[in-house]
Amino acid sequence: VFPWGEVHESPANLGVAGNYRRAEAHCFGQMQAAQGLFLEDDLVLSRHYLAAIRRLLALAAADPRIAYVSACGNMWAGLWPQWRERRSVMHMHENWGFAMTRAAWEEEQDFRAGYLRLLDGVDYSRRDNERIFAFYRGHGYQMPITSQDGARWIACLRMGKVRISTAACYASYIGARGEHATQEYYDASGFARTRMAPWAPGRLRPPDEGRIAGWLAAETRRFSGDYAPFY
Repeated sequence: VFPWGEVHESPANLGVAGNYRRAEAHCFGQMQAAQGLFLEDDLVLSRHYLAAIRRLLALAAADPRIAYVSACGNMWAGLWPQWRERRSVMHMHENWGFAMTRAAWEEEQDFRAGYLRLLDGVDYSRRDNERIFAFYRGHGYQMPITSQDGARWIACLRMGKVRISTAACYASYIGARGEHATQEYYDASGFARTRMAPWAPGRLRPPDEGRIAGWLAAETRRFSGDYAPFY
């Protein structure tokens, strides 16, 4: 136990998707938690990150159309633009440092279980992209990202739900080298220049109908053959 809670060891390398599958099954299946936060070691959190997540999860509890939240925010904005938008939420880009509701997790299981079956017995880093593309097409989507995050994006859209983040940035991404990153990608994306908001989050404005509809329309275009990166 360090510093509190449980440590779950694995006899083998489960891969990214396998680790998330096990963590989510424990959180939402065994513990029956209403909400859960999932973190990786390549995201440095502000001391206000958890407070921001609590604010966001309160919005999700009040609006079932919100499935995922994170407090990464606009990782490319200076502090003054972040301060101006400190009460705003934005459409979420990457699923870094995300939290979600059990209701959303349960609802997306049908699609995600189909995706995860394509990874059974396969090293995640050597997954069969063509089979995953065919799986997407079978559900009416075309998207060049075969990662488990990519499957989450589609699962969320299929439910008619959105992923939101604070506009202010409460985390810094340091994954310059990893399963889905290279130093060149990291440098070109400008993550090293991230400025984390030093202030505690206040009350957030929930997204209105127009913003939610706009986000869903943008995701539909992105995952229907008109894919464009989030940044």
